[in-house]
Amino acid sequence: MRQLGLFLVAALLLAGCVEQVKTISPDTLVPYTNAEHHFSISYPEGWSVLPNPEEFIAVKFDSYGEFIQVTRPLSSESLSLKELAASFVSGFKEENAAQNGGTLMVVFDGATVVHGYAAHAIVLEIEGDLGMKLKAIVIQSKKNPAEIYVVSILAPKNLYVRNSATYDAVIESFREN
Repeated sequence: MRQLGLFLVAALLLAGCVEQVKTISPDTLVPYTNAEHHFSISYPEGWSVLPNPEEFIAVKFDSYGEFIQVTRPLSSESLSLKELAASFVSGFKEENAAQNGGTLMVVFDGATVVHGYAAHAIVLEIEGDLGMKLKAIVIQSKKNPAEIYVVSILAPKNLYVRNSATYDAVIESFREN
């Protein structure tokens, strides 16, 4: 009986450890400046910073399944922000289908403004084993309107919902230098 009691105490302690995921406060954002690609953005304190992790990515911030990344300035190729966002989604759908086989549902698709920059936002839910949510913002450069940046956030749905105000603060912190 004593062993059962110890087992139950251990199980309760472990159960308490499982839900250790904390809400990220917008007040704990840390500024980041990328001199090479002429932008600054803030990211959650304690997250890893990976500069230039891929060909088109200027920086990636990550923390245990949550990711924020910013592209280097990309040519808009005379496409509208909406067309560029649709192109991004199309590429993501192909990549996601090849990797997970999950289905994508567009939750939001519309024009927006990010701290005075013309932008287009798309939010996707990715059904499947992981249940992820992706928010991608295509932001038009003020210095060179033929260029865009893409800020994207990918997280499990439960974390996305919990931290959406912080993710919005990260996006709103974007500035060209």
